Amino acid sequence: MRMSAWAASLVLAASAVQAGDAAGLQISGQSMQPQTGTLSVPAVNHHGQLQFKLAQAVTVTGWPASLPSRLGKQTVTLQMLANPGGSATVMHFARPGEASPWLSLIQNGQSGSRLANTWTLRIQADRVTLQDQDAALRLVVPGQPLVLRDKTGIRWQFELLGVQPAGTGTDNPPRASWYLRRL
Repeated sequence: MRMSAWAASLVLAASAVQAGDAAGLQISGQSMQPQTGTLSVPAVNHHGQLQFKLAQAVTVTGWPASLPSRLGKQTVTLQMLANPGGSATVMHFARPGEASPWLSLIQNGQSGSRLANTWTLRIQADRVTLQDQDAALRLVVPGQPLVLRDKTGIRWQFELLGVQPAGTGTDNPPRASWYLRRL
């Protein structure tokens, strides 16, 4: 069976999104101590980067195209969470006067992560699912945003940005990067 050049490039593109270092989202400038600050008008530049300063310079590379590029005034919280096989980076964005974030970006999150106290992310090999409180599973595909409704009726958009399969040994579990945005 021969595969056309177009089909071969589609297969290669799909595998590049699923593998790698949790596919494209890179957050630099984090430390083990949580950092919080208010940004006046953060905007993504033409390179797909969001750059700002908290306790130190922070750069988000690989900003998802499905998110707004101009954010308006925001309170941003950035922290690292120590995990076996590497730390996860969590970045929350909240609008002025709002206590809870409208957007969370997670780099290198692990299986079992809770989302909005409603869903649990499960990673098994290169397959990712969201499990709700009723134990229903939903398969998640990188680059295909899902609209979800939490147990209070609030709508959220979830997008899996990439998956890094497990390495050898038990100290290198599979990881994923994603965002969760309140609609």
